[in-house]
Amino acid sequence: MRLGLMAFGSLFLVQGIAKALDPVAFMAGLDAFHVLAPAALGPLSLGALGLVWTVLELLAGVAMLHGGLARAPGRELPRAGIELALGLSFTYLALDAGALARHLTGARSLLFGGYLAPPLSWLVAFDQALAIAVLAWLFTRAMAWPGYFRSNMTPLAVIDQ
Repeated sequence: MRLGLMAFGSLFLVQGIAKALDPVAFMAGLDAFHVLAPAALGPLSLGALGLVWTVLELLAGVAMLHGGLARAPGRELPRAGIELALGLSFTYLALDAGALARHLTGARSLLFGGYLAPPLSWLVAFDQALAIAVLAWLFTRAMAWPGYFRSNMTPLAVIDQ
């Protein structure tokens, strides 16, 4: 459980840092998916979307890393990190599947922004679906494993029961 939180936390943190280091390449990659109408939203909103996306990835990574590294993590922070990561992963999968279904040739994987951007393929979409499955498993394990998260009960209260 902790290993999974640390692995996915590190992954999302690296993804967010990569997008923060080269935001122009990330926004160009987002624009290649032709999801946002440029006349309706303009370049400012594309930049705002890129900024929000980057911040959410950084937050998800930090929250999951905290859950994996802390001695007695609270339940809320790792859960919020996993939920953010699931939402972002579903968005990646929807973007990838939509671009593949529309046969967009200029679209590339956005996972690491402008760095390590392989051409879009069904293998990339499958990898994203696999990541969603592992994140969903982490979410269910994190919520079903009461010994993992800090309890509100003191050790004496447990003995009294």
